[in-house]
Amino acid sequence: MASALERQTSVLPPQPEEETMLSANPLLTQFQKTRSLSQAETAALSKVPLRRVALRPEEPMVRAGDHTTSCILVLDGMLATSKVDGAGRRQITAIHIAGDFPDLMSLHLDLADSDIRAVAKAEVASINHDHLRRLALDHPNLAAKLWRTVLVDAAISREWVLNLGQRESMTRMAHVLCEILLRMQVAGLANGNTCRMPLTQVNLSEVTGMSLVHVNRVLQQLRRKDLITLAKGQLDVLNWAGLVKVGDFSAEYLHIVKH
Repeated sequence: MASALERQTSVLPPQPEEETMLSANPLLTQFQKTRSLSQAETAALSKVPLRRVALRPEEPMVRAGDHTTSCILVLDGMLATSKVDGAGRRQITAIHIAGDFPDLMSLHLDLADSDIRAVAKAEVASINHDHLRRLALDHPNLAAKLWRTVLVDAAISREWVLNLGQRESMTRMAHVLCEILLRMQVAGLANGNTCRMPLTQVNLSEVTGMSLVHVNRVLQQLRRKDLITLAKGQLDVLNWAGLVKVGDFSAEYLHIVKH
């Protein structure tokens, strides 16, 4: 079976026209969301070639053990980083939405230690390591942005360890749902307190470490409390303050940049 990289659908070449760059270069667009760019930085970002890759549901983009030569920028959909134990049980260790860089660590770690796969139909941009390294060397402010992204990912990972290790089941699930909605809102992917939610109950079991039966029971409890509805790939948070309270949720660990 061909890998996702072998089925690459299109290449975005360097874009010389500024108007075209702003609309066609997702890497440039992503950097512009968080900071103003100099003309030199804008020009450098516009010259980085991106390779668009369409992913089917559950299709891996990176497999544990891969020696990768590129990083991923999520363009659409949701990806998940996961690890599998000796018995074949999968634990999702991170969720990635449009605008996220799931594997910037691969710039400096030669071997992938986790799988990264599409949760549902998704699209990513593959960016060659050499291009990112040159970008970072030539433009320290852009390097700082990439470094900050890695640090925020690490902060989220620490919060997930706390969530899995110490919070009881309903609090754990509510916390995950709070995080997903807030991240979707910040990325401009939500309509009020409603967002796409491609994670199935099986996925939520792999995120929270609960059995499938327990996940179903906890979601029913949250529905009965009139906190959420979750159906047909859509999450509606009916009572944000209530869900935050149940989930013991505080957003500081997301380090959201306020404009």
